[in-house]
Amino acid sequence: MKRVGFIGIGAQKAATSWLHSCLYEHPDLSLPATKEIHYFSNFFWRGDAWYEEQLGPSRANQIIGEISPSYLYSPEAAARIHDYNPNVKLIVCLREPVGRVVSAYRYAIQVGDHSPSVSLREALRATPAYLEHSRYLAQLQRYLALFPRDQILVVLYEHIATDPLAFVQSIYRFLEVEPSFRPSSATARVNPSRGDPRSLWLDRAVKRLAATARGVGLGDLVWKMARSAPARALRDLNSRAVADEPLSLGDRQELENLFATEVKALAELLQVDLGSLWFDYERYDSSPGPAT
Repeated sequence: MKRVGFIGIGAQKAATSWLHSCLYEHPDLSLPATKEIHYFSNFFWRGDAWYEEQLGPSRANQIIGEISPSYLYSPEAAARIHDYNPNVKLIVCLREPVGRVVSAYRYAIQVGDHSPSVSLREALRATPAYLEHSRYLAQLQRYLALFPRDQILVVLYEHIATDPLAFVQSIYRFLEVEPSFRPSSATARVNPSRGDPRSLWLDRAVKRLAATARGVGLGDLVWKMARSAPARALRDLNSRAVADEPLSLGDRQELENLFATEVKALAELLQVDLGSLWFDYERYDSSPGPAT
């Protein structure tokens, strides 16, 4: 009997931490306190027994799931998930691709992968994956080739701001659990972009401590403490203010041009007006050039 009934597969930097919190609170769902297991993308060699150990305890009436945003981008994850459970339900949250690129860049600075002095343009040249993670069309098509369309729920990051409770309750309905449940996380900011830490050592030490606690079975306690007022205050004290978007109007238009043809095809696939929600792809040419 397969344990996992649903998986959030991405995209990265598209509110998956917030979504994990909202699903974690639902009494009919069971998720590991640690959001990202990355089994089907990074740790498949460890085997199904290891994977199921990471899911933690659950009650008999709960639907078990997990969220690992690396699965959408991973070329291998779709087939591996299908082999594991072809009946699993999949949740995909997509974010406007340029905004996702900027968020990924800011996060890289926050965790010390880039110095704050490295511009976005320099980061894109050094790490093309920032752009590739925003190319959703081919990533979705890998899953649509294997899973029925009604097993895949595609939601849009931008709709969270409009009505976060309605957003998460639509996912509850998809998972066929009580849709009227109101998680406290629905109106909270979870894992917001905070700019670069004042002390990278302190930031990493806190994360190592949390990882150690999860490793000895205290994942639920870590989850609750991370959302407490003292923990938020500590993160705020150790964070510099987030700068304005590191893009000129010309740079933004260049990046939009890079994604325009693909976004138009994605809109047709999903039957969603991404042109008005994300950007007007009709004004860009059909052969966008590089943005680096």
